[in-house]
Amino acid sequence: MHNAIRECLNGFWLTGPIFDKELRVSSRRRRNYLLRVGYITLLALFLSIVWVNTVGSGSSDVYSVSRMASAGQDMVILVVWFQFVTCQLLAIVMLSTAISGEVYHRTLGVLMTTPINSLQIVFGKLLSKLWQLILLLAISLPLLAIIRVFGGIPWGFVVQALTITLCATVFVGALSLFYSIYLRRSYVVIIVALITVAVLYLFIPIFTIIVADGARASRYFEQFFFYVNPFFALGNLQQYTFFPGSVPWQGGHHWLVHCGIMLAASAALLAWSVARVRLAALKQIAGGAAAAQPSKKTSAEPALSRPIESVHGCPIRWKEFRSPLLGRYRWLVLGMSLLFLIPLLTLYVNAGAEGHLDDDDVHMVFVAVYMGLGMLFTIVIPATGITSEKESQSWPVLLGTTIGDGAILMGKFWGALRRCLWAWVPLLAHVLIFTLWPGIIHPIAALGILLVVSGAVIFHIGSGLYFSTLSKRTTTAVVLNFILPAVMWLLIPMLMFFPAGTSDNFAEAYVDSIPLVQSIALMEGGVPASRAMRYRGPYMKLNGVEVLFYLVVTASMYGAIGCLFAWRAKCRFRKNIFR
Repeated sequence: MHNAIRECLNGFWLTGPIFDKELRVSSRRRRNYLLRVGYITLLALFLSIVWVNTVGSGSSDVYSVSRMASAGQDMVILVVWFQFVTCQLLAIVMLSTAISGEVYHRTLGVLMTTPINSLQIVFGKLLSKLWQLILLLAISLPLLAIIRVFGGIPWGFVVQALTITLCATVFVGALSLFYSIYLRRSYVVIIVALITVAVLYLFIPIFTIIVADGARASRYFEQFFFYVNPFFALGNLQQYTFFPGSVPWQGGHHWLVHCGIMLAASAALLAWSVARVRLAALKQIAGGAAAAQPSKKTSAEPALSRPIESVHGCPIRWKEFRSPLLGRYRWLVLGMSLLFLIPLLTLYVNAGAEGHLDDDDVHMVFVAVYMGLGMLFTIVIPATGITSEKESQSWPVLLGTTIGDGAILMGKFWGALRRCLWAWVPLLAHVLIFTLWPGIIHPIAALGILLVVSGAVIFHIGSGLYFSTLSKRTTTAVVLNFILPAVMWLLIPMLMFFPAGTSDNFAEAYVDSIPLVQSIALMEGGVPASRAMRYRGPYMKLNGVEVLFYLVVTASMYGAIGCLFAWRAKCRFRKNIFR
């Protein structure tokens, strides 16, 4: 009895040896230590910017002391939101290979032949990755304790915010692990998990609030999302802590209800994952799809029911264009797309009924969302072009053929472009429809959007191919291709404004070259089409055709950088082939 109680308390029955094995492997991976260093560096950088903006670098001692409480409050809020967003993104990426990695390497079936059960596999994988994220959260605790000395920060807010962050991280981690059972490629898991989180956290609440705007139920919907949406819950906690009168209907313990709901949803996902892991392992042991009973058509007809197709042109390009665009889940993807098309059309109809279709703010929001969707796929898909060949061990065979490096590079480029273009269909369709619709989007703004998209696509495909050549694993290449735009379009502008202030013309001109900023500025100056076309970015002030000349220059710049990345990728084709 004593031994049973002790075994129940130590948690070994839940995690098994998987947890210990994953921790030992993680402790030997250099990227985990680099992750912690990068996390601390970014956190320190953001806090320095908040400190200078709030207190000032050359202020008097009396003024600095008087601003301590405000600076401490701003810094704590920044730390809380930074780790809230960062930990969820890292959980999606780190758990994207939790089960799919075992399936891909054909070790899941071997695990199920041992005394390890499916419960220990799921929880061992989940808790081992969450432990790395808990360490990141623990890094910020001493910093938060020091900042509290400035005053104005209740310790209860820090604890409650960390609890909400941890529960949200557990949920998205369970979601990513759930998708990794069904999807073989890690980058597909990352894309699907990010889209699911965006739909649950942003699209559904915004759609519900907009449709119910003006109705008596809108307030109840908003209160409902405060309990089930982590972003709403953390924002509401911040409002209740620092501005208690702004949420009079809400008590101080709403975060407990929210955390309970998130943990219950995570438990449901994990329970379903435990059941599916065993089925996936049994399927792998039985031989997967090959073990299924052959159909009568397959057994009766010869293996070659149609003549072999001849290869035309470049073999790599022919192979990339012959591969299915959406894979075996194409009908599921198409069905989900049609499902989300209904509420999207509802938003357009609602905007038209209220007379907002000629409002530039509406089109700025739509274009920004569509740009984000296109960027997501264009960042992820090209980064898998070479690493997928390495993981399947076909890359040395491909380099041993008579196909030249240039032909391989161009074949991968056109294949990535083919897979990325469908993600830009919503943006291009929106711009085309409302350009042909008289009086909505100016034609110059529509042409400008095409230039912005073309430059961004070439840039991301080139960088993705380079990082795919540089990396051994697909996940590493995808993460590096995410880091590049984050550094170029977020970190560098912050560093530019940090020492010089917002009046620095060079920093404003740099921000003006960011594709997302350009697309928003085009909608701001090109809607409605009845007025003259104007472009009012942070630095550039242009009118008429001048906008196109400026966008041609910036698109050519991004295209040249993308071509440089692609050339460097070709130069690295035959380096470390077997690494």
